[in-house]
Amino acid sequence: MIRNFLGAAALSILGATQTVAATLNFTLTEVGSNVVSTAVGSVDLTGYVFLVPASLSSVRLSSGDMQIGAGNGSGATGLVDFYQAVFSGPDASFGTRASSTKASFGTGDVTNILVDRAVVEVPAGYVSGDAINSTATWVNRSFASLGITPGTYTTVAGNTTFNLDIGGPAPVPLPAALPLLLAGLGGLGFVARLRRGAALG
Repeated sequence: MIRNFLGAAALSILGATQTVAATLNFTLTEVGSNVVSTAVGSVDLTGYVFLVPASLSSVRLSSGDMQIGAGNGSGATGLVDFYQAVFSGPDASFGTRASSTKASFGTGDVTNILVDRAVVEVPAGYVSGDAINSTATWVNRSFASLGITPGTYTTVAGNTTFNLDIGGPAPVPLPAALPLLLAGLGGLGFVARLRRGAALG
């Protein structure tokens, strides 16, 4: 009885002190002759200091300063709230280029992290935990031209983990009929082998 009571008390204390962590995942891929950034997840603003609302004309990328973002940086969807946040690494860059490059276009609400400036930019009026799903495209750019080093990178600010996955070029999808063609050719080869074995025997 006492053991059950102590176990319940410990669980209630743990539950009271645990915070719900948020994760925002950025993915960078080379698609044809373009580089595409995708942001999916959410941000927990707890502990961040609100700085100012602003209108953002573009999403920028700077691999040497760990600046990454996604979203449509023009019109009403380009409105953002700036927050100051303390980043604790472990990664502080994902390449070698220190100057930022504007995205050509994007979709969804703007979300940026600027580790070098200790700033998180989220859509205007953003509420902690709201879903984020945005993209940005740099036309006629490559990882090499943007100084990007493929790999997996992580930085943490408050209760939010920001992950960045930089892969190689997007795979070219196989034609839908290719597996059927290969199975048919394999079947023909098997039948030919059976016939040859029967002719010899």
